[in-house]
Amino acid sequence: MRKILKSNKGSIFMMVLIVFSVLSILGMAMIPLAVANYKMKVIDKRETMAFYKAEGILEEVHAVILKEVQKAVAKANQHVADNLDTLITQHKNPNTGKIDDKNLQDAMGRIFVQKYKEYINTQLKDAIKNNTYKISGTYLYDSAIDIIDVFDTNDYTDNDVFSVVITGSYVENHITKAVCKKFTIKADRNLIKTDNFKYEYPEPYFINTANYNLKENTLLNTKAITAENGIEINGNVGIYGNIFSGAAIQIKQGATVNIQDGAIATKGDIIIESNTVFNSKGDVYCDSFLVPKSTSYANITIGEETGDPNTRFRLITKDDLELNGTKSHITIHGSYYGFTSDDGGVANTGNPKNKRSSAIIINSRDIGNGSSLFISGKPSANDFEITYEDGTPMFKKSNGIYVGGTSYIDVEEEKDGVYIGSEYQTGESVSLPGNYIAYTDQVELDGDYAELDYKKHRYSIDGSYYGFHLATNKRGESAELSLADKKKMLSNAYSKYKDILFFNTANATALRLENFEYSTGNFVSEGLIKDAIGGIEKYLNVKRIIKKDYEEKTYSVDISTVKPTPPVKIGRGNAVASRNEICYIGDKVGDKGVVIRGPHAPAISGDYYVFDFNTSPYDTFHGIIVTDGDVILAGKIDFKGIIASGGKVVFYNDGERKTVKHENIEIYDDQSASIDGIVLDYRKYQHLVEVSDWKIKR
Repeated sequence: MRKILKSNKGSIFMMVLIVFSVLSILGMAMIPLAVANYKMKVIDKRETMAFYKAEGILEEVHAVILKEVQKAVAKANQHVADNLDTLITQHKNPNTGKIDDKNLQDAMGRIFVQKYKEYINTQLKDAIKNNTYKISGTYLYDSAIDIIDVFDTNDYTDNDVFSVVITGSYVENHITKAVCKKFTIKADRNLIKTDNFKYEYPEPYFINTANYNLKENTLLNTKAITAENGIEINGNVGIYGNIFSGAAIQIKQGATVNIQDGAIATKGDIIIESNTVFNSKGDVYCDSFLVPKSTSYANITIGEETGDPNTRFRLITKDDLELNGTKSHITIHGSYYGFTSDDGGVANTGNPKNKRSSAIIINSRDIGNGSSLFISGKPSANDFEITYEDGTPMFKKSNGIYVGGTSYIDVEEEKDGVYIGSEYQTGESVSLPGNYIAYTDQVELDGDYAELDYKKHRYSIDGSYYGFHLATNKRGESAELSLADKKKMLSNAYSKYKDILFFNTANATALRLENFEYSTGNFVSEGLIKDAIGGIEKYLNVKRIIKKDYEEKTYSVDISTVKPTPPVKIGRGNAVASRNEICYIGDKVGDKGVVIRGPHAPAISGDYYVFDFNTSPYDTFHGIIVTDGDVILAGKIDFKGIIASGGKVVFYNDGERKTVKHENIEIYDDQSASIDGIVLDYRKYQHLVEVSDWKIKR
């Protein structure tokens, strides 16, 4: 008889055992996979590291080649100098004494290239393999590195070119990577250092090369022009690179100025005179940007509208943007920041209130009928992320129009029958001619401002005084009117008197201020009065970053701090001028200024060191000028390098086109130098070494 069991005790235990067994089997199976994956990641990391280090080998080899090329140039120049007397004798007509200049220079070029190639072919391999330049703490001379396949073509043909192929390999934990590059090395006969040949003198006019140390100063070396006491621009001028001035920049009458590839920054004002064109394809930093009352027919453009933020740029002023002239136009494709120099305090003790309050001031009597102002406020490539002081992001971009103050009226207030100089703060961040009427007893105001106390004031125009009464407080109250009161008075007056207070609204597009983000006072745009735009926390964070940017761009450079030590001493004063090369570095405080006279330059009077190329076929010059004195550029000039003046930089008014383009300068110390003089190594030797045929060999 069968017995049917109805109890299921122990079944759960059996299920647990089964599941645990399955999981254990799966876990054991996955361990080898995890280990294999880990090993693959380790191997991949080692391969990547080995590859980068192998690549690093060739980067360092490139640097060694450049150093050897530099040395080869010096050796070749010395060889030319040693043989110059013989070459002159060979190319001088024994009967007339006349020297065949063209054939002489060809001969100099030949022996220059011969010695240059000879040095490269005999020294380069050893320099790479033997760590000639004592590069320490780098991949190149690690014991695990092998440099292989170094060979040359010994090519002495007329094309002045030969090649070196180098493979660098690196072993990282038994993993080897090898990278190969071909370095094509050229000879450049233009690197012969020669002075203007004057063969009637017995001594050779060949400038030997040695070395001196120009103190490192990135603030100087990143600028095309540095001028501690201001810049004066006349005529047709193009500047390519950053510009710094410790004082005002004057765009003189009739000038056309084009600035590209850099910012223009001055601790002073930028002043635009009549019949001028000012185009900046870079940010502009200044105390105030001024189109004075005496100016007419000035056209100012900052940035360009192409739909690309990279073509838009910003105007940043510590104080005001002023359009006071006639028939003049300001167009800014990008943002404007008038960030107000300070909120008061010790730093501004004694400064006028209006110098602590940024505003857009328009006194052009023909605004809307001849003059115009347009600011797009659109994003540019140089906009930045706004953060709180602790670095927390606030919002992404800072573009727009920010005006951190209001305009003031310079008046004299009557007190006890005596007029005393005074400044009357208005309620507007953008002021127009005639707006002051809103604060006088010439208008009838309603509501809280129906009864005001007015005090007699006067102001001067061309020596004549005009009197009027300005509101100072509400009748029966001693407290002066607040800024909020004045903003309401302006809006109140506009609603009743807009036809006489502001320019003709039919021409309202002549004043267009788009993307206004913040204003302390009210403002006018497109014929409408608009209330102040608040958001003080946002503004203060924008101001903090803009002010820091402004201070960095306008940081003063003391020219005396970048002069060489010890002072440069060479044959004829402290200057070298080979046919199109200029080097002048003053050796003392108060050294005299420098004049560069290109073709068609007029005579310049005064005590200057003159580089005279007036009758030269060259108008393109390379070099560096560092002086405590002024620098004057006259005639037709295309200068590439660095100009640093402790005085003023003046573009002379002579009808000739002038350009200055920043070019990096390398002047360095080499204690092994045995020849007295200087080396001007502004031509980086990169153009002599071409890298090609990059390959991974392993």
